[in-house]
Amino acid sequence: MADTYTLTIESDSEHESEEIDVPVAAIEALGDDESPTEMAGDLVLLGLAQQMHSRVFHAEEAPQEAVKEANELLEEAFEERFGQTFQEMAGHDH
Repeated sequence: MADTYTLTIESDSEHESEEIDVPVAAIEALGDDESPTEMAGDLVLLGLAQQMHSRVFHAEEAPQEAVKEANELLEEAFEERFGQTFQEMAGHDH
C-alpha cells in the first residue's frame, strides 16, 4: 500500500470524528509547501464553497433564504482564508 497521511476531522458540536487516509504523493503533488492539515482545511472550505455556489446560482429552483444566508457567511470565511472570493478564484462570476 502507498504511504498515506491519516487526517482526522472532528466536530465540536456533534462530538463526531472521521479519519481519512490520503496518499502522501497526492498531498505532495498539490501541496505548494502546505502541511497536509492546512491543505485539507483549504479543500474542505473550497468544496463547501463550490457546493453552496451551485445551490445558490445553478439550482433549478430558487434557493431558500437560509441557503442564501449560509452562502454569504461561507463567502466571507472563504475570502478571509484565501484573500479572494470564490468567484474570483474560480473565474466564474454572477
